[in-house]
Amino acid sequence: MAELIAEGFEAHPGPGRMLAGAVASGKVAHAYLFVGPVGVGKRDAARAFGRLASCHRPAERQGVLGPCGACPSCERPFAPDRHHDLMVVDPAEKESRVAVEGPGSGKETPLIDRLRHAQEFVAIRPVLAPVKCLILLGMDALQDVHMNAILKTIEEPPAHAMVLLTAANASSVLPTILSRCQRVDLSPAPPERILATMGRDDEAARLAALLSGGRPAVARRLMDAEDLDTMVRGLADLRQLAMAGDPLS
Repeated sequence: MAELIAEGFEAHPGPGRMLAGAVASGKVAHAYLFVGPVGVGKRDAARAFGRLASCHRPAERQGVLGPCGACPSCERPFAPDRHHDLMVVDPAEKESRVAVEGPGSGKETPLIDRLRHAQEFVAIRPVLAPVKCLILLGMDALQDVHMNAILKTIEEPPAHAMVLLTAANASSVLPTILSRCQRVDLSPAPPERILATMGRDDEAARLAALLSGGRPAVARRLMDAEDLDTMVRGLADLRQLAMAGDPLS
C-alpha cells in the first residue's frame, strides 16, 4: 500500500508523506520548523499542515490525507480571525490598535507584545479543534529578544498546543529553538510538480513554472503578473546575446 501524502504537499511529496504519517499515527510533534528558500511555499505548507492537524477526522482521498471538511474545526475557514484555534504572526505585516480617541489614532503594536499575546493564545484550550495552532513566520529574520519571547512556549508547550515556524535560513534561528522542533525541509520542486499544483499545463503556466526556480509561490505570482510575456521576451533576448560570438558588442 502506497504511503499517504498530506494535502497541500503535492509539490513536496517527501515532507508530505512524513507529515501525513504523523497525523495518521497520532504522533504529531508539538513544534515544526518549515525551512526552504523564499517563495518555495513555507507559509502555505504551515497552514495546510495546521488545518490537517486541526481536523477531528482526517480523510484519505486517492492517496492524499486531508481534512474531512465536516467536523467543527473544518466548518470554519482556517484563516486568522476566522478560526478560533488559529493564530498567525507575521513580523513583516503591520498591525495596529485603535486608541480610545477613535478611528485614525491607532498605532503599530510592538512585535514583542504580539508574541506575548501569542503565548497567551496557546495557553487557552482549543475551542473547535483538537489543537491550538500558532504559526510564526520568518523566524530567521527575528532578533534574539523576539525568539526568546516565544522560547518557553516551545520548550514547555501545553499538551493541546502546536507551534509551526518558518525560516529561509535555519542557521539564523536560535539553537535552543532548533533543537526542540521537528524540521521539515522544502526543496525547490520540478516544473511538472508545480504545474500539477496549479492545475494547468498551458504555455503560460509552463513558462511560469520554469522561471520560478522550483518555487510554487513564485510561479503563481508570475502567472498573475501582467508583464510575464515581457519578461519571457527579455530572457530570450539575453539568451540570444549570450550565444552570440561577441555578446558585449
